[in-house]
Amino acid sequence: MFYATVRQRFDGRHRRAGCAEQAAAAGAVMRSEPLKGKGNVVRRMVADVDADVYVFADGDGTYDASATPVMVERRCSAPLSV
Repeated sequence: MFYATVRQRFDGRHRRAGCAEQAAAAGAVMRSEPLKGKGNVVRRMVADVDADVYVFADGDGTYDASATPVMVERRCSAPLSV
């Protein structure tokens, strides 16, 4: 199965030090949402990015990103309802 991966970083006006720099260094497309709050950022992400599968993650490293390919593969190959 072929995956096209585009990293996008959406900023909802937070000021967490280093996040934007790390995302840019990883090759992320930088985008900004002028309205504060995670809900506004999620709405902007879905409106701006056309994709079959979306993977959302906070920039603080809470979740292990190495599991992403396995999750996407399972989502695309199994009859799952989301």
